[in-house]
Amino acid sequence: MSISSESNEPLPEEFPPIAEVPNADTDEEELFANKAILFIFNREKNEWIDRGTGELKILKNPDTGYVRIIMRQNQTYVVRANHQIPYLGSLHVLDETNREFSWTAYDFTDTKEPENREMFAVRFSLPDIATAFKTAFEAGQAANKELMDN
Repeated sequence: MSISSESNEPLPEEFPPIAEVPNADTDEEELFANKAILFIFNREKNEWIDRGTGELKILKNPDTGYVRIIMRQNQTYVVRANHQIPYLGSLHVLDETNREFSWTAYDFTDTKEPENREMFAVRFSLPDIATAFKTAFEAGQAANKELMDN
């Protein structure tokens, strides 16, 4: 062991390996993934509240075929959104730059049985990324609708 110059405490020769973040979505097909800012609508205050910044993913489950959205907070990896893409309803453009969208869904982030539909909004850095999100979202809607119709 070597000695630290500041504290005289021995330093380990080898450091333990970095722990991997648990990832339950590795088996799913990634239809979209990009950095985004997620908002949720607070009905009591009648305003959009920042839910977090992180990588928003649209994933397709290979076993069931259902498509969902999941977003984990940067650095902490806390799940900020986790829900199936609703096959009813639509994706709404929120601004003239075409970088922001909103939709409603039953969110499974904090509970196993959500009671209310939540309103979500997302903002991307570039319109091209937002267009890719819209395409994947609409494809997920169509896939989920087809599964529900059968």
